[in-house]
Amino acid sequence: MLIQVSSAAAATVLGLGTLVTHGFGLSLIPALLPLISADFGAGYGILGATVAAGLVAYSTGALFAGRIVERVDSRGLLLVSFGVTGVGLIVGASSRSAVGLALSAMIMGAAAPVSWAVTLHIAGEAVRRRARATVMAAASGGAAVGVLVNGVFVQTSTTVHSWRVAFVVAAAVALLPLLWGHRLFRAPVRRPAVASARRVGGFREVVATRTGRVAVLAALVAGLAGFPFSAFLTATALDEMLVSAPRAALLWWVIGIAGALGAPLFGAVADRRSPLLALTGGAVAYAGTLVILLATWSFTGLLAASVGFAAMNYPIWGLVGAVANRHFPASTAVRAIALGLVGAALGGAIGNTAAGAWIDASASFRGPVGVMAAVMVMLSLWYIHLFRSGGLGASVPESEPRA
Repeated sequence: MLIQVSSAAAATVLGLGTLVTHGFGLSLIPALLPLISADFGAGYGILGATVAAGLVAYSTGALFAGRIVERVDSRGLLLVSFGVTGVGLIVGASSRSAVGLALSAMIMGAAAPVSWAVTLHIAGEAVRRRARATVMAAASGGAAVGVLVNGVFVQTSTTVHSWRVAFVVAAAVALLPLLWGHRLFRAPVRRPAVASARRVGGFREVVATRTGRVAVLAALVAGLAGFPFSAFLTATALDEMLVSAPRAALLWWVIGIAGALGAPLFGAVADRRSPLLALTGGAVAYAGTLVILLATWSFTGLLAASVGFAAMNYPIWGLVGAVANRHFPASTAVRAIALGLVGAALGGAIGNTAAGAWIDASASFRGPVGVMAAVMVMLSLWYIHLFRSGGLGASVPESEPRA
């Protein structure tokens, strides 16, 4: 019989894990990009492509995440993903060029989606049903705590130590969820059943349903319109708006606090009302604040957009997991999550590469922000249309809810 663990303990451990794999693994390089650029003597076009390389690796890991989770012990896979991210951080700390940094980004990028897929699976299996969306969203919010710490690194790396020390400290933090997770999840967590070609577990069957399309498009747009914002946030604040390092760090602190506090709240809305309502709230908040930034093009607008970004980006990964787990059986849910991660990574890679080239050509991030705002407005309108037409409950049920 499956032994369920405390939802608070699970949220804490899984949140710490996401802090490492996503808060550091996917966000530390972008946060310190201006310092790395000055050290390497490389432009944002090249470094944007370096971040994109990590996202391509992320998409590859996401593509195989479903199969890996089905075939590898869930508990062991979770812990290994934390360790691999730590290795990637050490590689980043020792890199001397964009090539070495790209290798670091690729190691961490490949580990992150597998870690997130198994995180959501463990939350779905080891936590009581009524608290699953809250735990998943709280785990997703762990990335926001990592971003909060990144804000500290942005400030201290300009005064106290080099950016390389930040990578080493982040690698040491990876030991916390690894050791705590080893202790908390002592009981085996059953793996999802291996999906056959004729079952509804395939990617094509996922996108054929309304639920699947929401899960995939929500993640894809989060990558396309969200990843470039975080990738070039510090650079825009320092280089274009000419603010001080403490004010640039403030942006990351605001994102971290808003994301860490907001993610469980959005998860509670998903548990008590619906994940679609929570997704809509985050999308509208980000779209609105991007419009404010575009209209004012000021540090105040950047601060507002940071809050909107946190409201959209950090709960969304747990909410997508809640959508998939609520409407699909375990094997299909893992594939829906994996396909969404592929879309997020590819969207982010395209967005980062295009935004980096745009900044190099125009010396401004304003153009990419305009595109991102348009994308988020369209997504928000689509969510509202779905909500008015009956939400996800209007579609034919894909499966019986999991117990």
